[in-house]
Amino acid sequence: MKGGGIWVYDVASSQRPTLWLSTPVAVVQPMWSADGRWLAYTSNATGRNEVYIRPYPGPGDAIMISTEGGSSPAWNPNGHELFYVQSGSPDRMMAARFAAPGRPMKAEALFPIASGNLVIGNAIYTPYAVAPDGQRFYAVRRLSRSSTPAADIQVVFNWFEEVRTKASSGR
Repeated sequence: MKGGGIWVYDVASSQRPTLWLSTPVAVVQPMWSADGRWLAYTSNATGRNEVYIRPYPGPGDAIMISTEGGSSPAWNPNGHELFYVQSGSPDRMMAARFAAPGRPMKAEALFPIASGNLVIGNAIYTPYAVAPDGQRFYAVRRLSRSSTPAADIQVVFNWFEEVRTKASSGR
């Protein structure tokens, strides 16, 4: 990765995007906190990918969140936790909780991720999403080419109505 920056486009003002952060090193995967006061991103400022946060719109220096490599940051919607992927064998989903805004505690491993299942590293996007309750992750997982292709596809129409009917009857 080479140098870069993070650009911000204010939809309400309809003005051109403005350069918010310019660095001689790469910055990718920017993610806003729920309150819009922090921006998390991946940078190779140390020579390897690490996850940082920085107050928005500033001022303030970058705060390194990961310490053993990291990428793909995503905020818990509650604003008190930042998730990221730590590369290794296997990769691990990590969680950094915050004692106060801008004061992260030591990150903890949540669970292993089989290496190669998520596109991480230098990707410009985060390959998973955090559920609104902050208790689940959604991701597209790679399957091996040896997997048997689906022979049948079932399409269910009005599935929400069926769920509503079953929920109201207690089944």
